[in-house]
Formats: sequence, C-alpha cells, structure tokens
Amino acid sequence: EQLCAAIEVRARCARRMVALQSGLQRGVCERDHEHRALERHAIVSVTDRDGAITYVNDRFCTVTGYCRGEIHGRDHRLLNSGMHPEPFFEDMWRRIVRGDVWRGEICNRSKEGRPYWVLATITPFFDDAGEPCQYVCMCTDITEVKAQETALETLLDTTSAAAEQQL
Repeated sequence: EQLCAAIEVRARCARRMVALQSGLQRGVCERDHEHRALERHAIVSVTDRDGAITYVNDRFCTVTGYCRGEIHGRDHRLLNSGMHPEPFFEDMWRRIVRGDVWRGEICNRSKEGRPYWVLATITPFFDDAGEPCQYVCMCTDITEVKAQETALETLLDTTSAAAEQQL
C-alpha cells in the first residue's frame, strides 16, 4: 500500500514536471517568435554606459549601410545628420542617464550620406548598484512619413501663397 502511494506521488510529480517543461518550451518558442518579429521591424542598437555600440541588428545595418564591424565600439555620432542642435542630444543623454526612457524623432545620416528619420525609444538598464550599464535603442523608420509631411507642408504653403495672390 505504501509502495502504491509512493508510486502515485512520483507519477503526479512526473506529470507536473512534464507540464512545466512543456509550458516552458512553449514560452521560449513564443519569445523567439516575438524576438524575430521585432528584429524584422525595428532598428535596434545597444550601447554600453559610455555610448559605445556593442550590438546592432540586421535592420540597423540595412538602414544605415554600416556593417557590424564598422560600427562596433563607435558611438551614434557616426550617424549624426547635423539636423539637430547639440542641446537636443545633451537633453536626451541627461534623461537616459538619470533613468528615464527617452522617446523622440531623430534625423540620422546613412553611410552613403542619405538622411533618414527614425522614431526612437531609448531605454536605460541598470547594474546592481543602480548605475546605468547599457542603453537599448529601438527605432522605427519614419522617413516616408516625414517625406509626406514635407510634401503636405509644401502644398499648404503653395495653396496659401496662391490664395493670397487672389486677394
């Protein structure tokens, strides 16, 4: 009787273990799918606490024209288009260093000199001492949206000028 009870307990534990392993495998598979989808959509870069790039994804390389070897260890100033004043970046750094997530539009320049726009979210991550140890930047390419905005502004200016001439 005790042997049967012990066997039943072991069988229940084994079934629970199989269920847990199955759930864990399902979770890992789901995270892998999410990661692959994110990698295809987002332009991702990771820097150390000093801003040196430690990781970029394939989409980053495609959009910027830089290969990983060219960008690793460099900072994002390499992509600076000159469109934003220095206080823009100083404010961004001030915010992420103190632990805030920063979100905004940035005009960068590719290796070939082509400007491109991104909507960026920069998230700081901290070490055990509470100090920033890395920054993860996830961007969406909004170059086409910015081109459409510019075209609409031009059309509006042209229409306004024509209306003024009519008066």
